[in-house]
Amino acid sequence: MINNIVSPVNKDWIVFLDGEYLNFSNATFLANTQALNYGTGTFEGIRAYWDQDNNQLNLFRVHEHYERLIQSAKTLKIELPYTSQELTDITKNIIIKNGFKQDIYIRPLALKKSLMPGEKFGVKLSGVNSTLCINALPMGAYAKKTAFKCLISKWRRVSNAAIPSSAKITGTYVNSALAHEDAKENGFDDAIMLNEQGMCAEASTSNVFIVKDNCVITPSLSAGILNGITRQSVFDICKFRNIPCIESEIQQKDLYEADGCFLTGTGLEISIVSQIDNVSYIQKEDSIANVIAKDYQEIIRGRIDKFSHWLNPVY
Repeated sequence: MINNIVSPVNKDWIVFLDGEYLNFSNATFLANTQALNYGTGTFEGIRAYWDQDNNQLNLFRVHEHYERLIQSAKTLKIELPYTSQELTDITKNIIIKNGFKQDIYIRPLALKKSLMPGEKFGVKLSGVNSTLCINALPMGAYAKKTAFKCLISKWRRVSNAAIPSSAKITGTYVNSALAHEDAKENGFDDAIMLNEQGMCAEASTSNVFIVKDNCVITPSLSAGILNGITRQSVFDICKFRNIPCIESEIQQKDLYEADGCFLTGTGLEISIVSQIDNVSYIQKEDSIANVIAKDYQEIIRGRIDKFSHWLNPVY
């Protein structure tokens, strides 16, 4: 992984918390915050890309992200008194106040904060105050885009029957952390998790696609996966390019027998997998995976008009 995310060490860095714009150093949570103790929070990861030609910073599919955050908050009974448009406006204000004119990453976090007066101590969703924090920071390439090596993890993806996979719930990501750490300790870049039925589910923080006989294949939502925004973007790119793309069960052997594989996610963007376990894929410049990945890079920079509606200008 390429670790070039800039930590917000500037004390004047502006974030949004509890309805106010605050300096980063003043945006703190108490030790008894419910979400810190019990994982009762939900978040999104949103990218904004700098367009040098037009001197503009564009948020990528921001409304889709915030609509999902709103739905996830409802799952956890988090009071989120904002519309998608209002959240977008707050995000733009943060960016403008910080003067960002570069690629950035935005992290909205809605969470359970503290027990209401008279509520007894314990794990609960009702009777707990909610809050919203939105932070933004410079972020270039989060990960290498080629030669990504993945390990089939010993850790299984948390079942949708246990925690809804449609929501990005903070507590769920211990599952991702365990799988990713296992992969790194064994010399791999990331992990691919199977679900309880032994079918391909997700990588640690991204969706999985394979290519077989010129067809793009990805697990269906019934596999217990997040319906990633980048995942959805790939469907549209495939349609644009007349590339067959289907949702289907993917067995472990299908991963080994595929012609290619790639991962998708907001942070990861589209990264080409070169190896799963001890099985390597032949890398070709004109492969379907590379075509999709290159189109994605053109789209986020505003160079393909058909997808310009995915971009929301800040300035």
